[in-house]
Amino acid sequence: MSEEHYNVKYCIEPKPIVSFTDSFDDEIEDFGFNLLCAPLIPEGVIAKSDMLLSCGQWAEDIIGVISPECIEDSKKFQAEMGWATYLGITYIMFAPFLTEDKKVSKIEEIKEIKEDEKEKKTETEEEKEIKKKKQSESIHDKNTNYIRMINSTLKSTTSTDFIIPFYLSDKNSWNKWNEIRLMTESYSSFYPALILDSSKVHTECIESWMGENVKALIIPSDLFAEQKTRNRNSKQSAFQLPKQIVQLIKHFMIKDIDIILRQSEGHKVRRDLHKQFYYLRKIEKSLPKLSNWEIANRDFEDCLQDPLQPLKDNLESSSYAVFEDDTIKYELYEKAVYKALLDFAKLRKKEDPKINLKENPIVVMLVGSGRGGIVRRCIIASHKSKVPIRLYAIEKNPSAVITLRNNKWEYDHEVIVVDTDMRVWNPPEKCDIMVSELLGSFGDNELSPECLDGAQKILKKGGISIPSEYNSFMCPISTPRLFNELFEKKNNLKGLETSYVVNFGKYKYLSNIQKVFTFTHPLPKESIKKDNSHNDRFKSFNFVLKNDSLIHGFAGFFDAILYKDVKLSTNPIDHTPQMASWFPIYFPIQKPVFVKAGDNFKASMWRCTSNDLKRVFYEWTVTSPVILPIHNVNGRSSSIDL
Repeated sequence: MSEEHYNVKYCIEPKPIVSFTDSFDDEIEDFGFNLLCAPLIPEGVIAKSDMLLSCGQWAEDIIGVISPECIEDSKKFQAEMGWATYLGITYIMFAPFLTEDKKVSKIEEIKEIKEDEKEKKTETEEEKEIKKKKQSESIHDKNTNYIRMINSTLKSTTSTDFIIPFYLSDKNSWNKWNEIRLMTESYSSFYPALILDSSKVHTECIESWMGENVKALIIPSDLFAEQKTRNRNSKQSAFQLPKQIVQLIKHFMIKDIDIILRQSEGHKVRRDLHKQFYYLRKIEKSLPKLSNWEIANRDFEDCLQDPLQPLKDNLESSSYAVFEDDTIKYELYEKAVYKALLDFAKLRKKEDPKINLKENPIVVMLVGSGRGGIVRRCIIASHKSKVPIRLYAIEKNPSAVITLRNNKWEYDHEVIVVDTDMRVWNPPEKCDIMVSELLGSFGDNELSPECLDGAQKILKKGGISIPSEYNSFMCPISTPRLFNELFEKKNNLKGLETSYVVNFGKYKYLSNIQKVFTFTHPLPKESIKKDNSHNDRFKSFNFVLKNDSLIHGFAGFFDAILYKDVKLSTNPIDHTPQMASWFPIYFPIQKPVFVKAGDNFKASMWRCTSNDLKRVFYEWTVTSPVILPIHNVNGRSSSIDL
């Protein structure tokens, strides 16, 4: 891994294959590459004998390349795959699909040449169209049969990574990938690779690829522009790539990708490819430096985590420690309390100019105090505003209460610690300001509405709730990496009807982000229903897709108005800079949905309370362009305990 903490691997694909000896590891290390592409045919020097390399070298250092002829020759395909299995190769690259404009198959080329020689008369436009249609149907049939061969291999092998390349110049490349992964049921160790065969990048095509789990970029050496420079003694050459291509490479380098440098005719490995390799390394070194938080959380990318349930479970000290590391969030809470204290002080002075705030301090109650992160910020806000407060810290976690009672608070401020559930506490006095930190990745998914409804009785009429409002948001997402894990590893209905907290790594948000639910505090007393029906919600959505897309579910976010203009947000549109307390939430769907560019994608979501008033749960579904079952009916797969 580089000093920037990106994990880019480099590979060369020389033609003809270079002949390495017993010093293979040393030569690869000296050259600077991590991997070597080698054809899985007897003619390849490196493949003549398995004893040229150790078993570990075959497994770790070689990408086995299936020849294009295998597309039309199943016996040859089986022979090359058998050879790869014998060698123990764990990284295999299939040949790209046949296309009409790229004659991948030598057999096809020979047939076309013979047919052209026989045909002497001039074809009519109609005949040309018929011939073109037949050729297209023939190529499609051959590719379909090729997919069947690939699928057979995928289903019989478990310890190998497979890639299939697609030409970047082909506007339909993503659709072809989507076709093959659907036919092969999205095999989790089967990845697309992109051949950067043109300096012209089709924006629509690239947009479709951005959310895919692309394993490798294949860069032909002739894509580089060679620049001659002259010094005093000799001519020298340097290479560079078009700006569009550089930006594309940077995007995928950040996603940790393999770069395969493919030797083109006229280019030498140790002269040209060596310089091009160092040019690519220079691009990698120019990537933005990761923050300490980003470095720490890269290991959590695309990991499915269950949302916290603070009401049901008592959190561990390590969980509180993670929350407390997010100084941005606590600064915003401090700012909100600071402004609220100033406003209350002005109001008190206006009502009674002679009031002594030291004798009649503002009463602040922090409900769900944890280990005291926001307790400290309330004390600091009081000190900065010079507005005295009487501060209560209410917490139900008995272990966290021990920490609260033994903390030494800033400015030796007294804190009244109360060991109870905020919903059942009868306070000795009511508070002017009620502060809470009960927000989850979807805003309300840690039951902030229900908790604050129960705690509202401790707030004076006209009192302030911090936060005063929070909104959830969501949009359709393409995240094949996560869906594959859910589909293949969990392989049950429950896994596909459960929401997860995720630090998305390889993904793409596919449409505009829309608001889902809104909650405000405090509520009028008459609005709070015993059956919790006032906290149930329903929302339908109509998303318009910009590109052909395969949707794997929904990504969820939230924002919160703490007090007046003090706001925090995880919504990508206005995400609070450097705030790190919350990852997005992921609502998967049972089956991926393909939507064409410009089409409507319609969905619905519910927030429900169980009949026994013991659980809250979400239900969701897709209603167009296909109809999916309603997910998580009656909270059968996932719910939040009250």
